[in-house]
Amino acid sequence: MNDDMNPNTGCEMTDRLINLADEAWYELLKDKMKQQIQSSCGEKLDGLAEFVTNANNERWTHMITGKAKCEQFKQGLAEMMIAGASEE
Repeated sequence: MNDDMNPNTGCEMTDRLINLADEAWYELLKDKMKQQIQSSCGEKLDGLAEFVTNANNERWTHMITGKAKCEQFKQGLAEMMIAGASEE
């Protein structure tokens, strides 16, 4: 049995519950902060979120297109190497 669960020490469970209460308090505070930000900056954040997600989509499209072009290059190179080997 680890020390955190040892019933003979007496304080670990109390400490864990107090720490859990602290975590819950911080979680609630964070939720309240999110609500406050939403009410005061929601429209601005909506615009920012749209801008960033569009940019991210373009980045992924560019990466996928680039990968396809790389694969086309590899295929063409392989075909040329095979054709060159058969001519020898």
